[in-house]
Amino acid sequence: MNTLTVQFPWNEWYGFPVAELLVDGRPMADWLEDDNYGIPVWLLKQGLPLWWGVEDDSDEDVRVVTVCSCGEAGCGHSRCRVRVEGNTVIFEDFAGDAARTAPDGLRFVFPRAQYESCCQTMREYHAQCCIGGQDDA
Repeated sequence: MNTLTVQFPWNEWYGFPVAELLVDGRPMADWLEDDNYGIPVWLLKQGLPLWWGVEDDSDEDVRVVTVCSCGEAGCGHSRCRVRVEGNTVIFEDFAGDAARTAPDGLRFVFPRAQYESCCQTMREYHAQCCIGGQDDA
């Protein structure tokens, strides 16, 4: 089983912190080799952001895991299916920029409590950083 954590480094490109997912201590962007970075703090209102792309592709199980260094997911991002199975959470079916760079069959399995803790930490960080947590979308 893998380990999932989150850190909030400062992104010099647009002057805000980002949520950087770490899998077994290594940044998600390094696993995916997608030239992206962490997720901008303003996208963290619901924790790990839903993919909001084409309406037909809209799926509550598809989440954004890295974003272009410019901070705009529409510019570049990687996403994956996040599937809950009992006490585990599985990241699989990577798409977006990761579709051309990530190893085939890449899959991570985390304890569900760890995933939920990371999502809660992202929501709390968003509330602290973005207009006092008010609805900014």
